Amino acid sequence: MRVSIPERFGRRMSIGPFEDPRDFLRFVLFALSGALVAMVLGLPWGLPIVLCGLVLTLFKREEETLLAHLIRRVAYLGSGRTVPPQKGSLGTNGWRDPWGRHWVFYSREPLPIAGQSPEELQARSLRLVKILASTNVSELIFARCPEPCSTAAFVPEGRGVETRAFHQYLELLERSALWRFQARLVLALPTSAGERFSASEALRAEGWTPLKGSALRGVARNLFPLLPTS
Repeated sequence: MRVSIPERFGRRMSIGPFEDPRDFLRFVLFALSGALVAMVLGLPWGLPIVLCGLVLTLFKREEETLLAHLIRRVAYLGSGRTVPPQKGSLGTNGWRDPWGRHWVFYSREPLPIAGQSPEELQARSLRLVKILASTNVSELIFARCPEPCSTAAFVPEGRGVETRAFHQYLELLERSALWRFQARLVLALPTSAGERFSASEALRAEGWTPLKGSALRGVARNLFPLLPTS
């Protein structure tokens, strides 16, 4: 994740149309290269280099310049990393990745912030960090996934379930929740049987529940599109 530094009050960091001074310096590099080519081969050969640099350093995609995306792509291809031929398989109790590791998934609602002091929030975060540190895993999956809004908490139980007003109320709930989503935190760990059991007990105490069956498939569709199931 990239966090940008805010500009100092009364002093802009941007240079002309370039929001980041580094993008301006990269454009200057393109401009000097184009000028050098134009001096040697002629103006028609140097002008495309300058225009290409202007497009790559000025236009943005997902809050980053096209040149930044291109540099990251070239660095990835040059690192020699190989993509596995398949995406693993999803079962009822977890996901087996292409390297044979078994991942167990947990989920919970986003941590409440209102009504809690910074000390309480920090203590809760530290408890989760200690649980993850006790599993001895080198990597994990932590994501914030959307899920359809549930109306179960607003449906009264017992009285009046056969009345017309009750059915109209249910219809109102369904329409109000249609095409609306709420957040769900998802945590996945590649662990052995013993580590999975100890981590599961500690995570349950912190409000994390194991994901299985249809709930796991729904989350996997967000994390791993077109993932084959077994």
